[in-house]
Amino acid sequence: MSFANPQNLSPSELVAQYVLSLKGSSLFLPYQDYAVIDQWLANSQNLDDLLLALSDILPTYFNHNRKPSLVGIQSLVLNRLSANKMR
Repeated sequence: MSFANPQNLSPSELVAQYVLSLKGSSLFLPYQDYAVIDQWLANSQNLDDLLLALSDILPTYFNHNRKPSLVGIQSLVLNRLSANKMR
């Protein structure tokens, strides 16, 4: 849960807050994860598409990895986003 008002967050900050809420045990993300989020946003049609893809992928990923980094699913999310663009 974030104490920040979601309406005042940039898209990358909103995605980071979502990731942190799913991760549950961290207060911040590594710098490389913020770069991954920026790449995802650049390749998504809109923020909602990205959040929808992440809601499908992240829970399972975080449950199966002890020290998960978004780099581990970077290409999986990009593939999902490109598949959504083709629809």
